[in-house]
Amino acid sequence: MKKITTSMIIIFTILLTACNSDSTDGGSYQSIINLNGTNYYYTSSNEEEYTQNSLIGTIEDNVKPEEIPSKHLTSNELETGTEIYSTNESDEYFIANDEQNTYLYTLEKNIKSSD
Repeated sequence: MKKITTSMIIIFTILLTACNSDSTDGGSYQSIINLNGTNYYYTSSNEEEYTQNSLIGTIEDNVKPEEIPSKHLTSNELETGTEIYSTNESDEYFIANDEQNTYLYTLEKNIKSSD
């Protein structure tokens, strides 16, 4: 009986460890775009306060989600062809438009929504 209990504990521990390691592989990463060597980070706060100005360019290349872009007009999330615009209100914010959505990017990391 003691061997069965010990075996069950070992199997249970192995299963928990395996499940835990799978859940950490698909981490969540902040969306980043690189413009002229500077990285800008997605933010959902105050999106309605910014309006698009002139077209800067379109995303030309992608890196893996866990990587930080280092080349102009590269992103770790936005698809190739996504349009990047300056804003009328600030030179520290940029708007990205794809066919379905509009996104706001800024110099500051991890800005949370004000909701």
